[in-house]
Amino acid sequence: MSLYQTALGELAAVFSRLDDGAVDAVIARLAVARRIVVFGGGGERLQIMGFALRMFHMGLNVAVEGDMTTPFVGTGDEFLVTCGPGWIATAEALMQVARSAGAECILITAQPTGRCATLADLVLGGARLGGRARLGARLLSGGAAGRHHPERAEPAGVSPHAFKMVIGLIILIAISTSNLDLAGLMAAKPGGR
Repeated sequence: MSLYQTALGELAAVFSRLDDGAVDAVIARLAVARRIVVFGGGGERLQIMGFALRMFHMGLNVAVEGDMTTPFVGTGDEFLVTCGPGWIATAEALMQVARSAGAECILITAQPTGRCATLADLVLGGARLGGRARLGARLLSGGAAGRHHPERAEPAGVSPHAFKMVIGLIILIAISTSNLDLAGLMAAKPGGR
């Protein structure tokens, strides 16, 4: 088997554990949110920005955290965060601000027991929405302050660090956007299709 086939097999293993009900719950919340603000760092930021663009094209009121035009969040809003390692200080601080303003937080993570999960209303990748469905399997370097937990990590594979999280996000976003568009949820949203 080639390295490419092995890498694809590793991604297939990640998605075989993904809880479709959890994905549906996230989609349902995003479809009816008053506003959506997204945040991610590094490669994850690029993917979540792409998701924001796709949601914008579907008529949702969405913005990327850090842009000059990002509105304040509050009651009825969703703050969608992708944080593969389960905690980075920026994600934690922004989630605290969003929650204190009344927004709900959705977290996509490879480490569902990380500190950011305690601030999330929904965790995609964690036990809160059933099973141990994780989008990623290994951390970049264990995160700050030695937060790597080998007992929860996947066996070593051929994939470079963060590959499963970033590529997994690409696949998840493509499928989720299709589901959001096809679910008929948009019809009930003012300003939607």
